[in-house]
Amino acid sequence: MMDFKPFQIRVSMLGTNPLNDEALFTELLNIIESYPEFAPQFWSLEERGKLPYNRDDIFNVVKGVTTRMTCEEIYLKRNKAAKYSVRIAVMPRQYISFEFDPKLNSKHYPALFEFADRLVQVFKPDIASVHIDRPYPDEPWESERDEHVEMMGNAAFLAPVDYFEVGPKGVGYAHLFGPALREAVRPRIITEHTKNANRASILGRHSS
Repeated sequence: MMDFKPFQIRVSMLGTNPLNDEALFTELLNIIESYPEFAPQFWSLEERGKLPYNRDDIFNVVKGVTTRMTCEEIYLKRNKAAKYSVRIAVMPRQYISFEFDPKLNSKHYPALFEFADRLVQVFKPDIASVHIDRPYPDEPWESERDEHVEMMGNAAFLAPVDYFEVGPKGVGYAHLFGPALREAVRPRIITEHTKNANRASILGRHSS
């Protein structure tokens, strides 16, 4: 049981595997649709758009994405519990970023972590994160703990612009490291970071 009401709930994953592969994208949508509590209701090519969810229309977009394009993003949304929006950058900097309603019932948390693991198995990103943010304390901070809460929350956010320039900056409730990142970062550093996380995993393998 958490001693706080979440400020943000995010599932993020970034990597270099192209998402314009219809077979791969089919697997991703199959997973998303297989969880009744997470099944999308709408889709769009714009953040504020809202078209009835139609996977055939989505596939037509995905298949047309090429390396010559600057960027193509697909948005999926769900307006009933569990509410969320997800931004999927197909190319050239591939990432998947879910933002859930912070009022998400905690009974969905186990499914949320399982959901993220299954998506990772298909996408095989360099890094993925599930993070449940505490509310950030108002400034000026009243204690060192307040400062750490905000610092750790900011570091756990996998911002695509930052990641593709400097790599990951911190860890969330669950972090998943792909082979490329594990080879680039010494195991000692990964261990030092993840021991401070509440829960960590490496491409689906969990530590309690």
